[in-house]
Amino acid sequence: MNRTNTSNESITYYLNGNAYYTVTESQVGTAAWQAAVDHGFFLILDLAIGGAYPNAICGCSSPASATSSGAAMSVGYVAVYQTSGSGASPTPTPTSTPTPTPTSTGGGSGGGTSCSPTVTADISADCFQGSSGGVSVTAATGDTNPSGVDGNQAAQLGNGTYLEYPGINFGSGSSQFAARVASGAAGGVSGLVEVVLDNPSNAPVGSFAVGNTGGWTSWRAVPANISQVTGIHTVYLEFSSGASGSPPFVSLHYFNFPTS
Repeated sequence: MNRTNTSNESITYYLNGNAYYTVTESQVGTAAWQAAVDHGFFLILDLAIGGAYPNAICGCSSPASATSSGAAMSVGYVAVYQTSGSGASPTPTPTSTPTPTPTSTGGGSGGGTSCSPTVTADISADCFQGSSGGVSVTAATGDTNPSGVDGNQAAQLGNGTYLEYPGINFGSGSSQFAARVASGAAGGVSGLVEVVLDNPSNAPVGSFAVGNTGGWTSWRAVPANISQVTGIHTVYLEFSSGASGSPPFVSLHYFNFPTS
């Protein structure tokens, strides 16, 4: 459940780490939403055997009513995460500084913006110094800019793309990753945003899944746990998806690595 946007909360369902369905408050109405979610929560793991479920609901091929019970459910792990919203960012006071002209960059080139090297600060997506796959830098329409973040995004990223951010100082350590993202991906299209250190071929230290957030201008803050990281590293944000045709599934405005 994502409650960071209190005017349009959402629930996303995941299958094998990939977001495959999202329902928002605006889709069902405020009264129905509040009746469903504004109370305590319990985690329930349910094993359905035969009967009318799920045929009566989805109309799809499933076990017949003659299917016998007695099956077992094996759960590898289960976890519940909660994050506190930081509140709305204040609208910055207009200044005479000109807005950067959006540019389009190809694989291997940088975004043309200087990065903050400290993980506790928000890092603009377009300050990447290298990339793989075509990366388009455009205005982050529909979002506000916290201190130190410009108004540009790395737009509509797809499978096989990565962004390189050298010299990021994790200091004494961080085990959290948070990113400001938007997605107008088609139904059924989702992917992973992965954090990789020092070499793009290394294993990720953490990731989160993302699907359609309500449109390419509908921004969400998404948190994730990562392995504890200390010191100075080159950070690669890698984007992977199994969707046919490698369609874009996420845009990135900024990110950080909060310390506890």
